[in-house]
Amino acid sequence: MIFKKGDIVTVSNMFEEYMGTALILYKDEEKIDIKIIDEQTGLDVVPGEEILLKYENDNTIFAAYCNILKRLEESGALLLRVKKTFSVINRRFSTRYPAFFKVSISPLDSEQVFEGVIKNMSLRGFMVTTDAELSVNDLVKMGLEYDGRIVELKARIIRKSGQDGNYIYGLCIVDLGYDEKLLLRSIITELKEEKRKLSEKIIREYIGNDG
Repeated sequence: MIFKKGDIVTVSNMFEEYMGTALILYKDEEKIDIKIIDEQTGLDVVPGEEILLKYENDNTIFAAYCNILKRLEESGALLLRVKKTFSVINRRFSTRYPAFFKVSISPLDSEQVFEGVIKNMSLRGFMVTTDAELSVNDLVKMGLEYDGRIVELKARIIRKSGQDGNYIYGLCIVDLGYDEKLLLRSIITELKEEKRKLSEKIIREYIGNDG
């Protein structure tokens, strides 16, 4: 099994650096059509260029190495040729969802505050972009802006990459309180519904353009 039409995947370059989030518009054994649905980070459409698509489902990550064929000007869709597919055990145990929330980040032992943006999230962690230079295993305080309030969280940095002058961090939430856990569940439920509506809208538009 691999992803299907309507699934939302992450897009990485050949070095597995994050480049964006995309919706699967069409898929068969040899070809996949996708559309980037968030801010693109260094995604150059070069025919023949190799990219990696990943999709998380329960405890498995499904992935495909693909070559870019071309971009459709009208719809903005990228047409890809499947090169290789594989799956691995997902050790996150929690599905991530595309998101866009402003967040403040501060090292646990410092009063210095940086701004960032949450690009995807789950009940266990986040992917955040920021210009703050931090280190793997650092503990940080986070202030998540949601529904007119600031949610205070603590997290540990477990991954780091740098790209285009910004840093991308994978963070795991630690010491999550009961109220914060309920709020995160509400946010995830909202993101699931947004994902469903967005997928339906884009696929309807793509089918219309294709026809």
